[in-house]
Amino acid sequence: ITNFITSLCTLAKKQFKEDNITKIFWMQKIVEVSELNLYRVKIEWSGIWPIIRDFLIDVGLSLDINNSITAVDSLRQLAMKYLQMKETSDFHFQKEFFVPFQAIWDNSKSLQTKDYVISCINNLVLNEANSIKSGWIIIFNIYGTVTNIDNINEDIIQRTLNTIYEISQKNFADISDVFIDFCTCLKTFCKVSPQKVLSILDFFVQKLTKIEHFKVMLQCYYPIILEQDENIVQVSLSKMHSLIKQGLVNPTTRYIQKDKEYWTFLLNDIIIPLIRELTKNVFQKPLQELLINTAGLFNDYFSYNYNLLEKYFDAVSNVICSGSEICNSGL
Repeated sequence: ITNFITSLCTLAKKQFKEDNITKIFWMQKIVEVSELNLYRVKIEWSGIWPIIRDFLIDVGLSLDINNSITAVDSLRQLAMKYLQMKETSDFHFQKEFFVPFQAIWDNSKSLQTKDYVISCINNLVLNEANSIKSGWIIIFNIYGTVTNIDNINEDIIQRTLNTIYEISQKNFADISDVFIDFCTCLKTFCKVSPQKVLSILDFFVQKLTKIEHFKVMLQCYYPIILEQDENIVQVSLSKMHSLIKQGLVNPTTRYIQKDKEYWTFLLNDIIIPLIRELTKNVFQKPLQELLINTAGLFNDYFSYNYNLLEKYFDAVSNVICSGSEICNSGL
């Protein structure tokens, strides 16, 4: 079967290069053969898929936009079929199945092709989210680079962010194992639409149970707080403080009170960098709120974080030495 599919792809590739009128026919046959072989035993399918994958990537990166769109659409058809099959815990093939989408997205020079890749991914997510398992990693990898593409259509960014919002509202259970990847992806949209990102983060506050999830979500607030709009900065700080308090008092997560690494993370990765940035940007009200809130945290949980106070006082001393007007408010 691998020899047959190799020959089929070789012949089809030739038709595409020659722009033969039969190229669509050959692509349809490859899709049909792929679908018919989806249910083969894993070891056989593992030998078949790389041949088809490389062919679809090759055509998907074609300079001829019609060819590339045809390849991406064929990938979409196959993905729809494959997602109907249950993924087993010992065979994470979905991840491999989404690789061609990322290869075409990362390497295509055509914005039209990229637009179609995103449209296909969004369509798959909105229609098959409950069936996606290991494929989420590739999906979030693609989404996480959308805002980095030069001259990308604003509509593509907004459609992607809307899909991410839908995932957050309906599929938390499905993405809980890749929540870190989700938040890493979400951070890239902070400058594009901070309010939308904040609304997505709000939804997760009551759902977090792992220290790692708290850490990565707190890091999502950081780029929003660095925005130049003081109102957004203040709202973000308030929400971040609420999340910290939520983790420390919630019965299911308050075990993190005693976690020294968590307190070290809060101070070194969140509190001190924020004090530094807010002092530099001369945001008086947000800075005052941050100092009051963090002083409260150190006071309320002194027995767990007293060893970090020296570092915290050093950061506060730097604010005083900066000549900030906040010094006049009883710092």
